[in-house]
Amino acid sequence: MWENYVHSVDEVVMVLEGELELELQGRRFRPKIGEEVFIPAHVTHSVRNVGGTTARWLYGYNVRES
Repeated sequence: MWENYVHSVDEVVMVLEGELELELQGRRFRPKIGEEVFIPAHVTHSVRNVGGTTARWLYGYNVRES
């Protein structure tokens, strides 16, 4: 479980396996396998495994070069 994270850059999460629940500013989502969730910079968010098996997901950050 990842609770109350905040990043200074945008993030995208995509579920590969299992069941996840994402919470962004009090709203909860349960994305399906292959579905992407966009998390804007500076938004408090949590990721929880809500299934009975291992959950795997990819995540990436939008890091802009200056």
